[in-house]
Amino acid sequence: MMVRKLLPLALCAALLTALAACGGNSSGPVAHKTPEPQETLTEITLTAGETVLSGVLFDNETAKAFAELLPLDAPLWDPAPGYARAFDLPRRITDAPVRTRAYELGSLAYWDEGPSIAIIYNDNREETVVPVTAIGRLDGDVSIFFGYDQPVHIEEVKAEEAPPPARGGDTVLTALPDPRIRQTFYLWEEGNAPAVTEYTVNSGGYFDEPDFRPTITSFPVPEGTSVKGAVLVCAGGAFQFRSDENEGTPVAEALAKLGYQAFVVDYRLRPYTQQEGALDLARAVRFVRKNADLYGIDPEDIAVMGFSAGGILAGEMLLHWDGTVSPAALDSSYLPDGLDAVSADAAADGMIYSFYGRLSVGTTDVELLRSGELPPTFYCYGTEDPFYRQFLANASAAEEAGVTVHRLQLDGMPHGFGSRGDWLEEYDRFLTDVFSEK
Repeated sequence: MMVRKLLPLALCAALLTALAACGGNSSGPVAHKTPEPQETLTEITLTAGETVLSGVLFDNETAKAFAELLPLDAPLWDPAPGYARAFDLPRRITDAPVRTRAYELGSLAYWDEGPSIAIIYNDNREETVVPVTAIGRLDGDVSIFFGYDQPVHIEEVKAEEAPPPARGGDTVLTALPDPRIRQTFYLWEEGNAPAVTEYTVNSGGYFDEPDFRPTITSFPVPEGTSVKGAVLVCAGGAFQFRSDENEGTPVAEALAKLGYQAFVVDYRLRPYTQQEGALDLARAVRFVRKNADLYGIDPEDIAVMGFSAGGILAGEMLLHWDGTVSPAALDSSYLPDGLDAVSADAAADGMIYSFYGRLSVGTTDVELLRSGELPPTFYCYGTEDPFYRQFLANASAAEEAGVTVHRLQLDGMPHGFGSRGDWLEEYDRFLTDVFSEK
């Protein structure tokens, strides 16, 4: 027992020594080798306090062995301050014959001598401090680990049962929606999605493959519940992934129980632009409005909302691509269809730890916000969010631009709280007021 207790301390000392040897005082990003791209084995979530991060395990023998240990609860310790946190495994697992010192931000790295898994949350090193085996990657905001030292919970994301096939067709233009069941439709006809980005080979480790097609998935109001309106949800993920398991599905399910026909929009991510993704959301709004009678809603009672990057995407749509602005304004080769004549206006916007602007930068340009003729906007954010002051400034600029603003501050909450924090009831009251006042 004494040997086991002393092992983390010995490892910590060894890592710190290695840090000193490779420039351990660096605090900003430095050039470093990144691992070779690997196929994905499975998706995971890592819960750290109120924050849930999504990620993947790679398709290698070490990652497979780690997956067999899940779900796992483990305390964190600090092998390399300012660079990585680690947790110990209950036993050694299969290790790769050849290790690496290459890493990427969010890397999950196995060190057999622990046996431990390191979470690399800073890119201020030229290489890892000891040779490791890359088993996966966290795709969320791993900067939370700078000040987090509590236990974490890791589990595999179980694949959901596939929704029933669409009646009439599999796109929003051709399908016959059934408001009683969950359905998924492609947003664009195959080969006719407006785009200015040419993406044919995934050479950059992007989340979606080149054949990805954006979709909308419906979450119907339960039978016996009065329908209040519709809400389209865009999960966040820094435009690098979509955190649907934290900010999409659970939020849509909760909204449906409150009486909203809810929809999760799986929009395009990098390498596509913010504008291309915003057109995906506009298309989704047009689909819902066209089918308002089928969904039992007033066509004017449609709101959009987004978390983090998803909120930025919603803001982009409302500022530049709502109404009947044609996708051809971005891509002249796009062939308009009947759905483009339907308005993409929204009656309300929900900015959940998000703002109008671009990634990591909320705008305070009052004239820009005024020109967008933005709808009433619900801001919800935590005081421990690194973008807290930007949320305040963005909301104030929106108010100065004449936008009706509702603010909900959650004391002590970080970025990425998703459906937690008891904010949905107040958001429900906000939407009820907006829909009743139009």
